[in-house]
Formats: sequence, structure tokens, C-alpha cells
Amino acid sequence: MPWQSTLYSSNTNLAWPTSIRQCVVECIGGGGAGGYAAANPANCGGGKGGGYAKALISKLSGVSGGLDIVVGAGGTALTAGGSTNGAASTVAYASTTLASARGGVTCAQDSSTGATGVVGSAIGDVTFSGGDGGDSSGGTSGYGGGAAGPNGNASGRISGGGSFLGGLPEQPGNGAVGVAVRNAGGAGSAIGGAGSGGNTNQNTDRAGGSGQPGCVVVSYEINVVENIICMA
Repeated sequence: MPWQSTLYSSNTNLAWPTSIRQCVVECIGGGGAGGYAAANPANCGGGKGGGYAKALISKLSGVSGGLDIVVGAGGTALTAGGSTNGAASTVAYASTTLASARGGVTCAQDSSTGATGVVGSAIGDVTFSGGDGGDSSGGTSGYGGGAAGPNGNASGRISGGGSFLGGLPEQPGNGAVGVAVRNAGGAGSAIGGAGSGGNTNQNTDRAGGSGQPGCVVVSYEINVVENIICMA
């Protein structure tokens, strides 16, 4: 039977369809931003890509309410001292977190070392890690890490790849490429890709590239058995 899938890019509470007993959720966390370049000179590293998690969730008998979906924001490094990390994407039911994909950390201001840290926990039947941010090298800033995906861990800037259930067209995002001197970092690719570092050698700050938000995909497989619609 085909999967019926919906991608969520913002927080919501999803009521259980009365005919559904189980669903599969897939999460990608928000990517981190590249480092903000404020010193003269400063050639910064890239942010960490968002992680991936997948879980089978069953409706609990006698428990009311739906799925609480939280989509992790991407990290930013737009102002000196004002950087934010990527955030985890989570799915909770009956006040219990059942799936969580970690967000990627933003590279520290003026740091040439790419980000490797994470935000939140990896929870699910399957979990994968986003790519680490690249270090700056020569005259080029560090690349952003790619997002993990259904096919596995990201490898540096390249996402883990793979398609969500239901054949949705969206894909986990790659990280941004590093930039030459006197440029702001590039933004990561949707979904969950991390930004590259800013790069300056003058008294003009250069922002780090923004990380992309994550997502949550909810999929139902519909079977008809004895005129009752239920999950296989």
C-alpha cells in the first residue's frame, strides 16, 4: 500500500485520524551557521549540519491528544555576539518525546575551526548525524556540514541523501561552500544544511552563512481489511 506523507516546516499539533493506529515520523534538525568574522583578519569555520531520526509511533489506547511537532530552526550568525545554534526537531505524544533529530551548533565567532557540537538528543528507531563544519583553509572559509538523511550520516558538506517515505520531492540539504576573503558566509541548502564561515581581512565584519531549518515528515500506510481502515 502507498504511504500518505506530509512534510511540516513549522510547529503544530497533529490530531490522530480516527482510522490510524500507527504512523512513521522522520525528523531533520536545523543546521548551524558559519562563524561570524569580526576580527581583522578572521577566516571562520562552518556550522554543523542537522541530524536525522526515524521512528514508528503507535496510538495509545485511552490517551487523548495528537502529535506535538516541533521543527528546529536554523542557526544564525548575523551580528557580533548574537549567534544562535540550529535546534532539534522533535515529535512527542502523550508528553513523551518519541523522535528527535539533533540540531547543529553554530561556529564560534572568529574561530577558524568548524563546529562539531549538537543541540538536543538523538531519539528514534534510526538516527544519523549531520556533517561537521569545515575548518577554514588558506584564503577560503570553512564549509557548512550537510544534513543527515534517510540514507545515513552526512559526509562533510554532502548530505546523507535519500528520500522521505511517500516519495516527497524534498531532500536533506548540503552545507554551503566556503567563501573567499571579504565575503559573508553562504547559507546552507534546505533542509537542515549548515552555513559556511564569514571571511574578512579589513575593518568590516562579515556574517556567517545561516543554517537551514529542519522538518518533520509524518507518514501513514493505509490498508483496508474487512472494511476497517487501519495501519498494517
